[in-house]
Amino acid sequence: MKPRFFVQGRPQFGRSKLGIVSALANQTDLDKEGVGIIMCDSTLESKYRALGHGQTTLESSLHTNLAEHLNSEIGLGTIKNMETAKEWIRHSFMFRRFTQNPQRYMSQEQPWKDGLDNMISKCIDDLKDAQLLTFVEGRSGTLRSTEFGEIMSKVRILKLGFSTAAHRRTTVLP
Repeated sequence: MKPRFFVQGRPQFGRSKLGIVSALANQTDLDKEGVGIIMCDSTLESKYRALGHGQTTLESSLHTNLAEHLNSEIGLGTIKNMETAKEWIRHSFMFRRFTQNPQRYMSQEQPWKDGLDNMISKCIDDLKDAQLLTFVEGRSGTLRSTEFGEIMSKVRILKLGFSTAAHRRTTVLP
């Protein structure tokens, strides 16, 4: 895809949203080529030109709400256990960036693979503690969404919201 730039007075999008627009414009299964149009303030034109020509590094933000995504994928049946959760993350843009810049995604000094596994385990544990999922056959068994996990997935409640809701649910629901 060759980026084309149109400078207009429009609201600005973050770099990750622009990456999505470019990826959608370049879906080879739909057509042979695509065009991504970026409209921006003239003061930001050089920034977006650099981004469009691959001169700016794009980072993932999946780690900021990984638990919500894992919950949804468990509910859909895409993720069935810890191993399929790790496999799912290996197909993400975050995985590619994580391997190249692990310091951005984890705070401790440790091998990136251990850091990624720990991140996934912590999210799964947080979802279990909030009673949004259960292990069917112990820690290494099948993951299943609870009724609350399914609701969270459908209405896109963020992690802060589900943590609070899990502690208050006895007062909210009879």
